[in-house]
Amino acid sequence: MCNCNDSKVISSWNDLAVRTPWDIRDLVANTQLTAVSGVFKRSTSFLQSSWTNSPFAYTGNALCLSLHTDDVLTVNNAQQWMFSHKMVNNSATLAPPMRKVAYIRGGKQWLNGLEIDFGASPYSDLQLAIRDNAGVAGDFLDSASGSIPIASFPGTFTAVQMLNITTHDFFGRVSMGLVARNNDTGLYSMFEMELVIVH
Repeated sequence: MCNCNDSKVISSWNDLAVRTPWDIRDLVANTQLTAVSGVFKRSTSFLQSSWTNSPFAYTGNALCLSLHTDDVLTVNNAQQWMFSHKMVNNSATLAPPMRKVAYIRGGKQWLNGLEIDFGASPYSDLQLAIRDNAGVAGDFLDSASGSIPIASFPGTFTAVQMLNITTHDFFGRVSMGLVARNNDTGLYSMFEMELVIVH
């Protein structure tokens, strides 16, 4: 994932720690968590000093829809793409690191939905960003020192939720992180998603 503000090659943790954060808007054109639209902001709670493991997991349900609903051809194209492409695999026989991989369709004409099971606990302060931003010091150029550009989902969420993502015309692999605060424990976790963005 490139960042137009910083062309420096990241070759070690030393480079990553002093890098400016990747802006989620370089990749994501729009996002929603079920019916809640993502709001762009600079977060000072994305970087935490203490983490717990995320209980989130893909349910196995995913979809690709055409945003050109008035065009029968693109609606059918999305259906045909779904027929020939499996977007997520949550099989218990699959190695756990592979269960975080999702294949989505790139371009502003497609809406990709990835269903995620949050479990029984309620979660708030949900933030979607480029995963590697969790390894940087944050952006000190604005008034919020140490801030990270994110898509924020206001509200409290539990059980099964649909994460909808529409990307710009970017194709390749990118790791995203969905940070959430467990309201029962007050602890933060990050659900890692390796997105393979294809045509």
